[in-house]
Amino acid sequence: MLTSRRGGGKSYVCAGAQKRCMSPVAGTLEQLRLAGFSMAYGEHRRRSDHAARVFGGFFEGLFLDSPVVLGLVKRFRDDLLETLYPPCCVVCRAGIVSGRFCDACEFDLREAEGRPQCLRCAAPVAASDLPCQRCGGQGYRLFESVVRLAVFEPPLAGLIHRLKFYHSWTLAEVLAERALELDRMQAVLKRTDVLVPVPLHAWRQTVRGFNQADVIAMRLRAATGLSVARVLLRHKRTAAQSQQTSRAARFRNMRDAFVCVAPDSVAGRRVLLIDDVITTGATLRAAAQAMESAKPAAINVFTLAAVDPKGAAFEYG
Repeated sequence: MLTSRRGGGKSYVCAGAQKRCMSPVAGTLEQLRLAGFSMAYGEHRRRSDHAARVFGGFFEGLFLDSPVVLGLVKRFRDDLLETLYPPCCVVCRAGIVSGRFCDACEFDLREAEGRPQCLRCAAPVAASDLPCQRCGGQGYRLFESVVRLAVFEPPLAGLIHRLKFYHSWTLAEVLAERALELDRMQAVLKRTDVLVPVPLHAWRQTVRGFNQADVIAMRLRAATGLSVARVLLRHKRTAAQSQQTSRAARFRNMRDAFVCVAPDSVAGRRVLLIDDVITTGATLRAAAQAMESAKPAAINVFTLAAVDPKGAAFEYG
């Protein structure tokens, strides 16, 4: 279960860490519980929308000539759906009146999103005008800039874990919408001609049912009108990056993992390469190297989160 800070500094508990401490039976029950709760945001909204259409169409057919009665019936329908599918915070499951997050979780997310970052490597910095302790302002080779929503830590880490492993792909859209509110994101979008999601291997996407990077790219396209170019193919089935025990192992694992199948789509254009998380940059750099021969004008990166391996701890006033 994922909990969030409430004023006094309540600690976070990662769902993955908690699951490891359980017996096999309890762990299985916890997975089922989380999988069921994922409907609290994604599936329950689709169900309630479908029910609203069914009930609405039925009652409108019965009371088409009586606006007053139809209004009362629609109010009853809305109250019934609210009872069957009560809105709740997608982080802590607390009941909410509107929106997607409770006040406390919204505060946590806003605080994390507002912290300054190095625009070259996405690492946290103490202040936007101070040098980055991670890259010294040099950034990654091949990338003009790297922009992320926040550091990979709760509550964002739990949301990303849920969207990837509990089929809550709608959370990718929610987080992409939040990124669109950031000035640094708007700045990089103004320097973008085409959106390129990092692909999954076909087998992994079949198992998962979706590619989270593609979901993010499509949401950004809907908001900006930029085109999405699926120019990369992940033709090498690699082990999960999270299973690699070192930076060098991550780079070896991703070597030649991608091939560019439509170089004309990015040639001479400013590319925004999109993924969910950046850790060492191995996956994103392998993707960029596959596009390098197409000679894009520039490659920028957007991810939902960036892992902070040095654990830079700054006090934000």
